[in-house]
Order: sequence, then C-alpha cells, then structure tokens
Amino acid sequence: MKVVLEIDDDKLGDFFSLIQSIEYANIKEPSEIPSWQKSEILKRISELESGKIKKRSWDSAKVEIFKK
Repeated sequence: MKVVLEIDDDKLGDFFSLIQSIEYANIKEPSEIPSWQKSEILKRISELESGKIKKRSWDSAKVEIFKK
C-alpha cells in the first residue's frame, strides 16, 4: 500500500527518523514525469486550445472504452 503525506518542513527530519526506525516501511523518492509525457500533455493542451481536438466527459469516454 502506498500513502502520500503532507508534512511541514520543520517536522520532516523527525518524521524521516521515525519512519526509518520501522523495519517494514521505506521511503522512495517521487518518480519524475518523463519528458515525452510532459511534451504530449503540452501538445494536447495546444490542440484543445486551437480547436483541433475536443474534450469529453469521463462518463462518455468510459462507455466507449469498456464496451465489449
């Protein structure tokens, strides 16, 4: 299970010490978003703004995605 926490900067050191003392817990650095994915998002935003593509609701999209 993964858990995301927001912790004040001044408490972060104490929190890391606590977590590191628990043998079954570990801390992973957040993954960086790949550059190809950032480029794709920027391209799609541009296409939306220019009217080249249109957006639709999740309800509409999931009907098409999951119909079999």
